[in-house]
Amino acid sequence: ANVRSAVAPGGRLAFACWRSYDENPMFSLGTSVLHERLDPHPPSPVDGEPGPCAFASGTSAADALVAAGWTDVAVEPLDVVLDYGRDGTDGVEGRLATILAGSTGRRAHEELLPVLGEGGWAALVEQVRDVLRSYAAREPDGVLRVPGACWLVTARNAS
Repeated sequence: ANVRSAVAPGGRLAFACWRSYDENPMFSLGTSVLHERLDPHPPSPVDGEPGPCAFASGTSAADALVAAGWTDVAVEPLDVVLDYGRDGTDGVEGRLATILAGSTGRRAHEELLPVLGEGGWAALVEQVRDVLRSYAAREPDGVLRVPGACWLVTARNAS
């Protein structure tokens, strides 16, 4: 509703949002190594709850927009490839940095470093790196590419 109030009458809104956790291996690729070591395990993102999969069903995004006064709401699947390779890299270190900077990576560092020590933590990070390298090795050029399943959501401000 706040966004709609800032959009001119007849103005359009378009955004992409993630579909389900199970359709997006990037949510678990590498982070699964950390999840296994944490107790309790972090919950997977769920449709309708705050987080990256809040609009996973697509209908939840449409329902929220209609309730906020948007019209001509459309939700279409958008399948993409998340290419982590940059500047000639295989993308592994960049993706690893993203994992470690995310909520699971920060929690794992905070909780496991005191238990594992520096060497143990470094070994655990190397396990994550190995999972990412293994996935990248599936590509002919060895670059980390992961399928991404999104919704492309569009709407119009009728007022």
